[in-house]
Amino acid sequence: MNKIGELIKKHTLFFCIIIGFIISFINELLGRASLLETANFILDKPLMFIYNALIVAATVSIACLFSKKYFTMIVISTIWLAIGITNGIILSNRVTPFTFVDLKLFTDGIKVLPTYMSPFQIGAIVVGIVAVIVLLIFLWIKLPKHENDIHHKKNSRLVALFLVSFAIITTYCLKTGVLSTQFTSLVYAYEDYGVEYSFSATLLNTGMNKPKGYTEEKVNSIMDDVKNNTTETNSNNPNIIMVQLESLFDPTHVTDLHFSEDPIPFLRSLRQNYTSGFLSVPGIGAGTANTEFEVMTGMDLDFFGTGEYPYKTILTKTTSESLAYDLKDLGYSAHAIHNNTATFYSRNKVFAQLGYDTFTSKEFMNIQEWTPNGWAKDKILTGEIMKVLESTENQDYIYTISVQGHGSYSNEPNPDNKIKVTSDIDRENINAIEYYVNQIHEMDQFVEDLVNTINSFDEDTIVVFYGDHLPSLGIEKEQLDNGSIYQTEYVAYSNFDMEKQNVDLEAYQLSSYILDRVGIHHGTLPTFHQTNMGKEDYLANLEILQYDMLYGKHFSQGGVNPYTATNLKLGIYDVNIESIENSDDLPKVKTDEEEENESDVTEEPTSGIIVKGQHFTDRTKVCVNDEVLKTQFIDSETVVVKNKQLQSGDIVKVIQQGSKKVLQQGSKNRFLATSNEMTYVDETEENNVEN
Repeated sequence: MNKIGELIKKHTLFFCIIIGFIISFINELLGRASLLETANFILDKPLMFIYNALIVAATVSIACLFSKKYFTMIVISTIWLAIGITNGIILSNRVTPFTFVDLKLFTDGIKVLPTYMSPFQIGAIVVGIVAVIVLLIFLWIKLPKHENDIHHKKNSRLVALFLVSFAIITTYCLKTGVLSTQFTSLVYAYEDYGVEYSFSATLLNTGMNKPKGYTEEKVNSIMDDVKNNTTETNSNNPNIIMVQLESLFDPTHVTDLHFSEDPIPFLRSLRQNYTSGFLSVPGIGAGTANTEFEVMTGMDLDFFGTGEYPYKTILTKTTSESLAYDLKDLGYSAHAIHNNTATFYSRNKVFAQLGYDTFTSKEFMNIQEWTPNGWAKDKILTGEIMKVLESTENQDYIYTISVQGHGSYSNEPNPDNKIKVTSDIDRENINAIEYYVNQIHEMDQFVEDLVNTINSFDEDTIVVFYGDHLPSLGIEKEQLDNGSIYQTEYVAYSNFDMEKQNVDLEAYQLSSYILDRVGIHHGTLPTFHQTNMGKEDYLANLEILQYDMLYGKHFSQGGVNPYTATNLKLGIYDVNIESIENSDDLPKVKTDEEEENESDVTEEPTSGIIVKGQHFTDRTKVCVNDEVLKTQFIDSETVVVKNKQLQSGDIVKVIQQGSKKVLQQGSKNRFLATSNEMTYVDETEENNVEN
């Protein structure tokens, strides 16, 4: 053992390189989930495998510069293994591999973890993490320092030479194109370049690089051309509703699948009669927010760093031109609706940066139906959309984000499924595919319900339906008759006459195309797309404008960012209380055990507080003197608190609390929204009064 220790001391760099090869092999095996696929990668791309091993070796070798050399080696090696293990776990549940940006989405990932993993699996992960931490603490105490190591100077010089050589090789490979920092597909990037390099690229390559040719003169030239070719906007504009359908695509494009009946008959009929086409989206199996970003802003994610989520990066620092800002210039009100939590992807903050007036999330909905894996069903959205349309007198722009089609998809057989699915090939996840198909069949029914409702609405309205990305079901491009895992479809229904067109679009073109169809020619990027699509320098000029607006000097906007973040209102209507009282006999309430069976309620002769008001949901909580109390929801006008009595002078209000306590935009209080306050006065004295 001492001989091995001495050998490591003498040849530390060589030992680091061995560690690099071992870790790189393990990470590829975890990511590819196949020894054969891992071997194929190593044999087909040996230089890339060696380079990945050297990335690990280079970082581990830095430990030679520390007195606790062995401990530092173990820590760095553990980090690389943790990246590989996390990537393997993520790829078992979605198509897109693990990136550095996912760390910024950590809180969102924690929220959905129970959907993808059992309590036992989550517990095992927690135990594993704790065990690793305990082991590292033990090693920190036990492993020796090497301050007087006679090999220290030699090893340090070798490491420095190795790091410099590695940096030179990397620079050369990047300049000659052997290595790439721009990936059109993260999925293929990890397959072609390996885990370590691809993950490092997502860490180091963020934001947008300054485009070649970016000058004030160039931007002005682009804008002059746009202005010279832009026509006038119509005076009578319709309501515009964008409906982003979670993970929805037409599964009949999968050539080996067969269905007992059409999964999406209504959407199919819409596509046959209204403007429609394929829609190229920036992600697969995940990345809903990036499709949103492209549709809302008209910006191309390909110009950003690898795996970028602008919601978590640039939009935390600045506002951006968007469909909301542009339409508000024309007198529209701008609203967002999502039947999931307000804080997911930080939408409760980002939507203010994109110009929305209101945002109705599930905390402000009385959702009655849920999928087996816990997502709200989309049928709730019809009523929420109509509430918005009826709440204003002017035209409305509504961006609606559905959630019913979200994974994970149960792979357990279900004899009660309405639609049965079979395959010509042996698919291990055929039951998961059948689960998904039955969910999107219900989403198709929601689309039909919304269209029928809008059809009888007395205002001109256009509704654009589209999928945000394909589901995480292991579907390969070779299995699709359209040949792309990055294509969903869109259809533009209107309750007024509009000529049908069949046009395939990129997600960042969709809004501009729809605006053009209804005669709206306004906004920097919408008019740019409308006048430049198909031109030779279209993408190069789009990149210049996009950089100018987000990272540059705003030449296209008069030298200053014209957009101020809105004071985003959560929910359409204010939650308010109208009366408060003590009671010795509370209304019927559901106990925790009865939550799963909504028809099973019990009369509980329990004393407590009754609060009456408007627009309550199951996320409404009663606060007495700023203390949040355990609250039970009765209906949209009643909530109660058991085993608590009000005293004269108590100040009562209700709050809307998210699944995680968050700051309301511009508020110092940790909740989504708050009601008016009332001061309780004992009935023997006088009536309660509102503050």
